[in-house]
Amino acid sequence: MYKEVKLKGIIIGVLLITLTCSSCALFKPKELSLNSTDLANYPNLVEMSPNQFLEIIGMKSYTADQIKEMIIDSQPESIIQKRTYTTCSSLLTNKLEFEYASSFMVSSNFGIVTTIESFEGYNIHKYQLPFDSLETNTDWNISEKDLHNVDNRSALRFIFQFLRTDGNELSLKYKSIFKAIASESEKVFYSGLIDHVNGLNIEQELPLARKVLQSDKNIANRWWALMILMRSEPSESDIDLLFKEMLVDESDLNLAALYVARETLKLKEEIDWSNHTNDVISLLNGGAIMFYNDFLKVLVDNRFNKILAEKVISNDSPILQDSLNSFDEKRRSNALAFIKYLSNNRVNDIMEANKWLSEITS
Repeated sequence: MYKEVKLKGIIIGVLLITLTCSSCALFKPKELSLNSTDLANYPNLVEMSPNQFLEIIGMKSYTADQIKEMIIDSQPESIIQKRTYTTCSSLLTNKLEFEYASSFMVSSNFGIVTTIESFEGYNIHKYQLPFDSLETNTDWNISEKDLHNVDNRSALRFIFQFLRTDGNELSLKYKSIFKAIASESEKVFYSGLIDHVNGLNIEQELPLARKVLQSDKNIANRWWALMILMRSEPSESDIDLLFKEMLVDESDLNLAALYVARETLKLKEEIDWSNHTNDVISLLNGGAIMFYNDFLKVLVDNRFNKILAEKVISNDSPILQDSLNSFDEKRRSNALAFIKYLSNNRVNDIMEANKWLSEITS
């Protein structure tokens, strides 16, 4: 499970970014004040135990109250001990047979659980990693940064969110924040990393990186390939590789591919979104539930073709509409911004956005 933490600081004005970090205890989110009115106004919001709340979104066959009772019946002692956030996802998948569930802690007493009852039922197409596993590329995977090492991969997962590109070389943004929250092992792994990747011959390595993402299961090679892909303006086939990487059965690679897409798609003057609609459908319907807010922003920031709105939005999955009607302000506002964009600003508020969604999916 990933923890998102809001960090506020003054770096040439007010800086607000969202980070996935291993040092989140430094920024423990505060307790929220919720009441019976909130529970009445947000039907997916439930009180699991006194002053401990969950919002359960993405359900097609159940209500949030039904899920609450199922969780309590399955693991009552965990609820009493207030371990709701760490048990709910595993309960939904392991005991209640949901295909996937993702937990996200918003505050010390409020979390969001996003559920997928079945990938097929939500029209989500996932991709398996290729069968073939090539030898590890030792020009990429140097011994002191061996990505077969789980700790090194964990460090890189943290570092990836800070990586930026100008289409030629990688750099690190928000260095002061990185230094403040990175663990010693993350700092050690970062040392020399960018110089190493930027020192590779891009004309020679880029075709190999593409081949790796197409056909190589070697986990170390795939991580390095994503960093190499991040060094250049993406082709349409590169964008296709990135969207598919967001949907492979490997959550850390999903997140890394999102970061690469976030930074490289902005380098491309025009994207033919009709080439990518099937994967966008899968991601909107729940394939991107670990990073749903960020994925919606990627589509808006990179001018997703509004003409395709009716093609990519359907009744197959309730996740977009549930996000629009979420108690969580950030999730709600991001979904509203996405729908405003797709509707050519014909909607102004949640009520109008719900009406527009209903019309487009009818």
